[in-house]
Amino acid sequence: FPVTIRLRMMGFGVGYGPLLFVLRKYLGVKAEGVELLDYSKRVTRKFGLPIRFDTDVTRRDLVGLIGKKDFDATYSVHFLESDVLESSLKVNRVLENLRQMTRLGGKSYHVVMDHQESFLSERDLLRHGFRLDAQKSVIGMNTLLVLTRIS
Repeated sequence: FPVTIRLRMMGFGVGYGPLLFVLRKYLGVKAEGVELLDYSKRVTRKFGLPIRFDTDVTRRDLVGLIGKKDFDATYSVHFLESDVLESSLKVNRVLENLRQMTRLGGKSYHVVMDHQESFLSERDLLRHGFRLDAQKSVIGMNTLLVLTRIS
């Protein structure tokens, strides 16, 4: 995205929110996030980060709960992985929520540990309205998946 100011972004499984913090403070992105566990609530509140805690992103009514959709971009770091989501059913529910929250033509960025051992497949991505634009190796055993919502 050449212009980040006023870009609307939603993070899934943001933890302490370090990426959320950088996006908001230094790039002017209107970023917010959801997190299932509340271990980081005190720290993130101190920095004024808009994170909705105790939020299961596999919920079918997530969009209604958040009250927003059509974000320019969505993202996750080490979230779309088998040890976090534990089943292909949960991954598919998260992909459906990502589709509902990402505007048509919007981007979805995900750092995963080992794409080959995850529940993700290009077929699943297409079924949920995403095209895999890039799969890039990044530091360590991490892979960045760059997706575009196409339907």
